Amino acid sequence: MEVPVIELRPETQDILRRVEELTGVPVDVAADSTQSTLASMTPARGGAPAHLIRANPSLGEPDYLIIYQCGFLLRQYAIPADERWDFAGTAQGRDEVGRLVRRSGQLAQLPDTAKQQLTQQLFDGLLTQLRSYPIGMRIDSWIHETFPNLANLQRDAIAHQQQENQSVLRPEIRSFAPKPVYDANVTMNAAYAIFCDRVFGKMGYSIPFRSAGFEKPGRALVEILQSTPDDPTSDRSLVDSWAENLGLSGWYQWIPLQS
Repeated sequence: MEVPVIELRPETQDILRRVEELTGVPVDVAADSTQSTLASMTPARGGAPAHLIRANPSLGEPDYLIIYQCGFLLRQYAIPADERWDFAGTAQGRDEVGRLVRRSGQLAQLPDTAKQQLTQQLFDGLLTQLRSYPIGMRIDSWIHETFPNLANLQRDAIAHQQQENQSVLRPEIRSFAPKPVYDANVTMNAAYAIFCDRVFGKMGYSIPFRSAGFEKPGRALVEILQSTPDDPTSDRSLVDSWAENLGLSGWYQWIPLQS
């Protein structure tokens, strides 16, 4: 099925040109209503002809979502080539999640195939959060300060994401998921909620996480964010500091970026 092209604002087009100039690779942007997330970005690797950005049109204009995804590429390529790294999970981390699933009450009763699938899902989801949340907060601050015309789009997208993040506080999910995985996931969600309340002016996103007992660990992550220099060369150390705080060190590795 052909993916439809979408109309973009001038500032979004400018950012896309910056990405293309910085990376030397074009960016292919299109609407995709089939994906579960609001937007996704697949960097060009292994000789791929373009970076791929797909935005779910459910929220209307995708400009904030596209610029947000571009922010990761801009930060990654803003540092010297020999200091650029990719993020990948390790067997140690995957095995640890598998062990937690096998020892976790209801989950231990699942068929082996289901346990393996759940292990991969939980592992991938947690590492995606770890890689994207702290750096994504840097990007959100940049968008908030640099593109005031996108303020409403940014607020709408963040409100949608916060609603999804709060859904994991439901008792049936808390009782089902392995505690270390659940706690790490919700702590990062709490940090994002606290961050958004501070940046956008007491939106109340952190209140459910406070009620659930995750405000203190969430604030600890935000303090790490605030105490780490806000430049792309510090992004690795920012992620590593979050991982250490969450007990996820060793669950991933940094590998040299392959063009």
